[in-house]
Amino acid sequence: MNNIQYDYIEEYINNTHKAEEPFFAELREYAQNNHIYIVKPQVEKLLAVLMSIVRPQKILEVGTAIGYSSMLMLKYAGEKSCVTTIERDENVLSQARENIKSRGLEDRIHTIFGDATEVLESLSDKYDFVFIDAAKGQYRDHFEKSLKLVKSGGIILTDDVLYFGMTASDELATKKHITITRRLREYLSFLCSDERFETTILPIGDGVAITYVK
Repeated sequence: MNNIQYDYIEEYINNTHKAEEPFFAELREYAQNNHIYIVKPQVEKLLAVLMSIVRPQKILEVGTAIGYSSMLMLKYAGEKSCVTTIERDENVLSQARENIKSRGLEDRIHTIFGDATEVLESLSDKYDFVFIDAAKGQYRDHFEKSLKLVKSGGIILTDDVLYFGMTASDELATKKHITITRRLREYLSFLCSDERFETTILPIGDGVAITYVK
C-alpha cells in the first residue's frame, strides 16, 4: 500500500483507463526508465477530464519536465488552447522542447527556462487554468503568484500534495521529510480555509488539490 490507496484499488483503477496513445506511452516509458517525474496515470486522466470540461484557452504550468503534461492538456483542451510552461532544469527542458517540436506544438506551447519564483512575477497574461507540479516546498509561493494571474472562475490544480501519505501526520513522515510535509500541510490548510476560493483534495496519484478561484 502506498499510504494513499490500497495497491489493488490503484491497479484496478489504472486498468480501467483506455490504452495510451503510442506517443504518450513511449514518453511515459522513457520517463520511467530515466527516473524523470511525470504525472501519474490517475492524475493524467483527471487532467484529461478537466480539460475536456473546462476547455481553457490559456493554461499556465509550473514544472515542465519533458513536456508530457503540457502536450496532454492541449490534446483535450481544444485547438484554441495554448500553454505557458516553466522549468528550471535546462536538460529536461531541452528534451521537452524536442518532444513538443516532434508533436508540432511549438507554436502553442511556450516554454520558459528559469526559477518559477522569479518567472511568475514577470508574467502578465491572465490564465484560465494553472497546473502546479514543481518544488513541493515552494507550493505556497507558486500558488500565490499564480493566483494573481488567474481569471475569476479559473482553476488551479496542485499535484503531489499528500506526499506518499506523509502530509497527513508527522507520525507518518520520515525524519528527512518532516519539513516538506509540514509545509504541504500548511499549504493545504491555507487552500481549504481561504474564502477567496474553494478547494477539494483527492487521494489519487500522490494526492491532488483542485482549487476554484471565486
